[in-house]
Amino acid sequence: GGRFQRLRMFEWKSRGGPKNSSGNLAAIGRIITTSRGSIFFFAAGLYRSDNRGTSWLKLSNARDIAFDADSTLYAAGTDGVFSSTNFGTTWKSLNDQLPAGTFGCMNVTPNGTLVVATSYSIYRSADKGVTWDHVGTNIPISTGSMQIAMTPKGSLLCNFDYKSYRSTDDGLTWITAKGAAAFFTVVSPSVLIVGYQDGAISRSTDDGLTWTQVAIPKYSTYTFGMPAMDVTGRLYMGSSHYSGDGVVLSSNDSGLTWQYCGMGADVMYMAFGPDNELYAGTFRTGLFRTLKPVSSVAEMEKPSRSILAIPNPVSSAVSIIFDP
Repeated sequence: GGRFQRLRMFEWKSRGGPKNSSGNLAAIGRIITTSRGSIFFFAAGLYRSDNRGTSWLKLSNARDIAFDADSTLYAAGTDGVFSSTNFGTTWKSLNDQLPAGTFGCMNVTPNGTLVVATSYSIYRSADKGVTWDHVGTNIPISTGSMQIAMTPKGSLLCNFDYKSYRSTDDGLTWITAKGAAAFFTVVSPSVLIVGYQDGAISRSTDDGLTWTQVAIPKYSTYTFGMPAMDVTGRLYMGSSHYSGDGVVLSSNDSGLTWQYCGMGADVMYMAFGPDNELYAGTFRTGLFRTLKPVSSVAEMEKPSRSILAIPNPVSSAVSIIFDP
């Protein structure tokens, strides 16, 4: 008989997650980790864990959060915009001068300016939410949902109705941009990466001014999620696939090339905790965390013939490869 080889990226432990209206685990959105050990994630609301995912507390109906330099937490969601000085245990409303409705894309610039968006309007506050100004009025109102993100150098990038805009003055004025991505992973102060459909990612090395597509030919039918970076600078990126079986890839050259390092069932969001444990959010099976801190992973080719032991939430399965 042939040799049997155990092929897996990491050992994972399920952290569960909230359930949706159908009673199934809700899709996990963006994961945010903090230096004090708290972990935030979005799944039909904002949740926080202070014990590495063992238990979770729903904090609000927020859709996005951001911290300022004083560790004040700002949240934007279906109930408006709020601030918290105790990591979301209690909240203060900042909605006196804001219109009623749903807000998202919470950003705090290096100067402390708050920038939030409704589906089609942008508001900014230079006094921690006491007063607000309606900005970006030159951006044509259209259908769709406005998305805004901030680069390491403090530039704001906006995507709306398949058009892109950029602000370099804390959201006060906006100019047309080319291909700006409103969601990305900061690899370094000079490299931004965002995952796309059709087996490709985009990289920017000029603070989001221009973007270059990097194709990953072996995975042309996959949609890639948001990469996470470990303490060594290596990137890990999950994906989704129409078959339900995504892959996890890694890169040690800031996203120029990628190597297969495990299976992953619809993993679109990853983040490293303060102890270098990797968290992964899935569409259907909740949140997962590696059992041990991530140090390194051997790069490997995807096996052409293998048997996967089920369940396989995020690459905890055993792949058996038959070697001649």
